Amino acid sequence: MTLRLTRQAISEIKAHGRETYPHECCGALVGTLEETGRKIVHEVVRLPNSYTTEVAVDLGILENERGTLNRYIIDPKDLYQTEKEARAQGWSIVGFYHSHPDHPAVPSKYDLGVASSGYSYVIVSVPQGIPAELRSWQTDAPREEFLPEVVEEA
Repeated sequence: MTLRLTRQAISEIKAHGRETYPHECCGALVGTLEETGRKIVHEVVRLPNSYTTEVAVDLGILENERGTLNRYIIDPKDLYQTEKEARAQGWSIVGFYHSHPDHPAVPSKYDLGVASSGYSYVIVSVPQGIPAELRSWQTDAPREEFLPEVVEEA
């Protein structure tokens, strides 16, 4: 499991995390999937964090909930539009990213609950507003745990 990101893509993700601190940022990773399973990211798409308490109630995910300070949701309309634009270029969504303000770049129980198999999940740690470690994860097939994914910088 390998995710290829350009230095520019990494800079864009980190900048988004810095700009939204102390709230979580989120977005999509658009690119291609090679036969080997390696994902190549061609574009980082910033998306609004649509998380609200009402959404949390609907999804039954209120445990340790502090709104956008520690949660994110991508609106299905934004997701659909992003996928539509990606397909017009012959690409698709290969993963997602979000920030962890004042927490490590390690997925939470919540992150696992909202993840889907087959996608890369990039997390950037943003301690005290300064982007730091960036790591990628992918779920195992039954979605019981996240497995680390190699980030190949291009």
